[in-house]
Amino acid sequence: MAKVSGYAAVFYNPADKRGTTYQLGDSLWERIQPGAFDRAIREKQDVRALWNHSWDHVLGRVSSGTLKLSVDKKGLKYDIDLPESEMGKNVYSMVRRGDVDESSFAFAPLRATHEREGTATFRDIHDLNLFDVSPVAMGAYSGTSVGAARAAIPTKTEYRSMRMMQTTSGLDRGGLKTREDIEKMVREELLLIEQQKAQISRGERNGNAIDRRVAEVERKAWFARLDESKRALREYAKDHGIRI
Repeated sequence: MAKVSGYAAVFYNPADKRGTTYQLGDSLWERIQPGAFDRAIREKQDVRALWNHSWDHVLGRVSSGTLKLSVDKKGLKYDIDLPESEMGKNVYSMVRRGDVDESSFAFAPLRATHEREGTATFRDIHDLNLFDVSPVAMGAYSGTSVGAARAAIPTKTEYRSMRMMQTTSGLDRGGLKTREDIEKMVREELLLIEQQKAQISRGERNGNAIDRRVAEVERKAWFARLDESKRALREYAKDHGIRI
């Protein structure tokens, strides 16, 4: 049986700021703090392993025993027993060849704090609901990894742009209760979306310039996903009697 293992998320490490922070906007950064995954692991949340965050390509699942999650001082580690399918074989081959060497995760933040450092604001995530872990072609946190070794969460709107599109799922699961909390979250996430679109328009990824052709492909794909996320957030707010 083919297996892949890696780190879907890495905790903030002051010695590796570039690899353990993610730029959400011009002056807004995100950091995952130790302990953020403890409750999700303890509750055995039914996380899926997906290829590139696609719900059409499920590679494993906690409840079936084909996905195992653990936490160490580095971050969130996963082990996937790949399916004997064409996609499973393709993922294994891409990882083994080194074509794919990063990972990512989808989540809804439940507790976050903000810290100012000069002109930058850092959003520190302390608790979250976890939805999927994924080997990906391009991850948000460059410190993530994936390697090969031999051997029901969809909500009313299908969110596919990771954090932004998983936010309402977290609310449905009890992350936020009051109308004021929901309105605040929606406004914050809509602002983050616009900041991300501005960053992508400049041809940047996590604050770093990327190849122009890659940037154009990313721009079209991410703009479509972020626009979908905006519609989903506005729909969620409307369902709760909130006009945004």
